[in-house]
Amino acid sequence: MRFLSKTPRYGPGVGLFWLTLLLMLGCSLIVLARSRSAALIAQAAIFLWGAAYLTYYVASEDDYRRGGISRWDAYDAHVVTVAAITACLAVAAGALAAQRWRRIVAAVGGAGMAVLVLFAAAVLANSLN
Repeated sequence: MRFLSKTPRYGPGVGLFWLTLLLMLGCSLIVLARSRSAALIAQAAIFLWGAAYLTYYVASEDDYRRGGISRWDAYDAHVVTVAAITACLAVAAGALAAQRWRRIVAAVGGAGMAVLVLFAAAVLANSLN
């Protein structure tokens, strides 16, 4: 199993990034198509997870740049990172509020789609050398 030790490390959970991205996309599309309470709760949970994942990812060490310092220190992507985390939290709060005020359901679904792009941009900005 020597070949396993030589595989490159891609940071904490690249698979989790893709899974989170797909869940954000799927849940936002479901919220746009059907404004069910369960879909709104799922969207809130997924976007809270997205904010937590991005915070963890940025705080993790980057082995490829300057001796393993955190991605926050290694990359100059502070604005897009803070914007993505804040936007994820705003969509989660909006999804919870949409259960009470049904008029904002379409806005929450659309905002989820926009935040999905911002989330991906933040992860990429903290990954690419």
